Amino acid sequence: CHAAAGWGGQGMAALWAWQRRKLRWGALLAVVALCTRSEVVADLSFFSEDDLVTVVDKKAVHQEVLGASQPYVVGVFSGEESECPSCAQYAGEFRKAAKYLAGYGVKAVAVDCSKSLPKCGGATTALQVTQIPDMKGFVSEPSLNPYTRKMTRDPIHGATFPTLRAFQKAVLNAMPSELLPRQETSSFPPETQGNALVLLFTDRETTSPLYKALALHFKGRLAFAEVHSSQEDLVQKFDVQAFPTMLVATVGADGGLDGGAQTYEGDLKKWLDMTEFLSGHASEEASSASGTPGSSDGERSSSSRSDSAAGVPLVLTDESFAATVLKAKDAWLVLYKSTAGEKTHGEWTKLAGKTDGFIEKAEVHCDVTPSLCDGDTPHVKVFPYGEEEKEDVMAIDRFSPKSSSDAYTAAAQSLPDHTKMVNPVTLETTLVQSLESQKVTLLLLSNKEEPPTMLKSLALALDGAADVGFFPSPDAEVLQRFQVPRVPMFVIMFVHDDAEKGAPPTSPQDLPPDALQFGVRHFDPAMYGRPSFDSVFAFTLATAQALFPESAQATRQQAQATASASQRGEAAKGEIPEVTPENWESLCPSSSSTLCAIGFFSGGKDSDQFAEEMAVLRSVKAAHTSDPYVFMWADGSCRIQFADSFDVQPNKLPTVVAFSPKKQRFASFVGVYRVDAVNDLLNGVLSGRVKTTPLFQASMPDEVDCAAIAAAAAAQTSAEDSLAEDEDMGDLMAEILAEEERRKKELEDEAAREVAALKKAKEDAEAKAKQDAAAAAAKKKKSKKGKKKGKKKGKQKSGGEL
Repeated sequence: CHAAAGWGGQGMAALWAWQRRKLRWGALLAVVALCTRSEVVADLSFFSEDDLVTVVDKKAVHQEVLGASQPYVVGVFSGEESECPSCAQYAGEFRKAAKYLAGYGVKAVAVDCSKSLPKCGGATTALQVTQIPDMKGFVSEPSLNPYTRKMTRDPIHGATFPTLRAFQKAVLNAMPSELLPRQETSSFPPETQGNALVLLFTDRETTSPLYKALALHFKGRLAFAEVHSSQEDLVQKFDVQAFPTMLVATVGADGGLDGGAQTYEGDLKKWLDMTEFLSGHASEEASSASGTPGSSDGERSSSSRSDSAAGVPLVLTDESFAATVLKAKDAWLVLYKSTAGEKTHGEWTKLAGKTDGFIEKAEVHCDVTPSLCDGDTPHVKVFPYGEEEKEDVMAIDRFSPKSSSDAYTAAAQSLPDHTKMVNPVTLETTLVQSLESQKVTLLLLSNKEEPPTMLKSLALALDGAADVGFFPSPDAEVLQRFQVPRVPMFVIMFVHDDAEKGAPPTSPQDLPPDALQFGVRHFDPAMYGRPSFDSVFAFTLATAQALFPESAQATRQQAQATASASQRGEAAKGEIPEVTPENWESLCPSSSSTLCAIGFFSGGKDSDQFAEEMAVLRSVKAAHTSDPYVFMWADGSCRIQFADSFDVQPNKLPTVVAFSPKKQRFASFVGVYRVDAVNDLLNGVLSGRVKTTPLFQASMPDEVDCAAIAAAAAAQTSAEDSLAEDEDMGDLMAEILAEEERRKKELEDEAAREVAALKKAKEDAEAKAKQDAAAAAAKKKKSKKGKKKGKKKGKQKSGGEL
């Protein structure tokens, strides 16, 4: 594709393979884009030939990883050797982890931070990365951060484990369990919410990580349970001959088994074989309900992605209800329950798993927030799309939880329908209109006659970057020409010229009639996960970015705008202001949901430490431009009562406090006042890792003249220094003399010890010499006596013979 030729500058590692035909329906053939994983982002050559590692842009972190229920292992790298000399070597370890964990359904993503450190577009903050290269595991369910209104997940930090194997084991152990309780004959079969039941017959007492991973992978599409070998009735019922054995059974509406069970005959250690077998039994209803988001480009202006989209219900409060529901364009389905523990109807449970873009789900617990409740519970209220529509009380419909599907239909009907109906006759016109508007065309080919709600949401979200069309009931010829093996299928189509150019033409008039060509790119589940609002949105915006970057950028900026961004105030844009009694309320309004980052310095602007302490705070502010913080500073040595309200005393200066004025809670900084440590505090507050405490007392800056106090303190210090100078000098001389006396005594003692040692050594030597002399004399005397006795015996012998 000639349009793709210019993508190299965008970091495309491989170009699409294209075939071309003229845009005449009688002889129409699609030009198919076959995209490799490395097209996502470019220059991490460590993974250019690795099928297990997907390289993503830093902007894709929120929806690719943090907003998904899919388990991920994430590596953060830079392709620039000057930024990260050890990244190439570390990539080998990450590749090993990716290969091992892929056998448990864990996807591997490498985030490319080349030429964008240290912030990496906010990715390092979101992933809680303090240095690169780094490795994290994300297996927990996402939750909504109340401050950023973005999804977040608790990471497993690879750097905290002594070996790669220990990290891998921790990732698997942390996987949430989606298993039903172990089955017993007396309570079998279990409730499966209409899904097929997967049973693993085992003689183990614990659940294997692989089976937990399968249950998580097919969450909402299959029900998983275990049967211990001791349950002989169930073992015989399913004719199980060996352990372990995995089979699939169907539970009917009456609670009994429908038909027989199908046993898996393959290897129980091979992930791909097992997932292929189970996919044939999995429910299709949830295929668009729990997809894996593909990119942070999926963040929308409402910034109110429900936790329910990830299986975790979003619970509304008095403080959050108006901003979240009434002041948002999204349509909302809100379940009102008497308590959090009240049993939820199965129809609502099924509905809560759907993510159709502009239809959000939440709960209200009436025992906690009675002011939001009226009438009997439980019930479901539908708040239609648009802010003005929500102001009309008569437009708020109410349904019983068992009619949740009707509530969903009512919410869907409130969405504006900007989709286009496409057929073989109107296709060319649609593509040309998209080209004139600098857009691509997203098409859903389906056997159904009406577009689904998710497509309507996509049309709203992609406005400006793509036209969204619905192609109903395509015939076999159409499918063959588009090389679409099955429906439903999402494809992106776009017009391009047949000349050797690096970008598509600006208008159809630039092309001769016989040169009008079009390209097609298929949605790839291997890259983006199952089709969902988030994954299809990311797929479309990534393609639009390559072809029409200006249009895509405008849509991306709109998608990434959040309510909190508009509330940060002018103080976050310029110099960091000083807190005074006059500006405190305007800098940190008590009604604001924005967080206040207050630097308490050890002095004012004239202090020797001010420049250094302010430099740290400025660097921290630069790292949090995309976070809901307003930065300010206060003289902690002057505004003592103000500092004390945040548990900051003079001995703790300098320091930083993160303060929520609306909730009147704060988190104190403990440690050395450095950029990385302060960043860790602010990131920890956003992620929920750092706990906050209630304010001790009213936080109002002291009504004092800090400049006058500083000047008086400086004068007093100077006078005291002058008066104490002589005394200090005397003390110094006394210390010197005492030190000399002590040293002299030490030398004398050391000399005395040496003399005593020498004297003792001399005495010991003399004593030994005397002992040796006495021993030698005794030996000599004994020797002489022996000789005399020998001579006498000789004389006696000679006389006898004569």
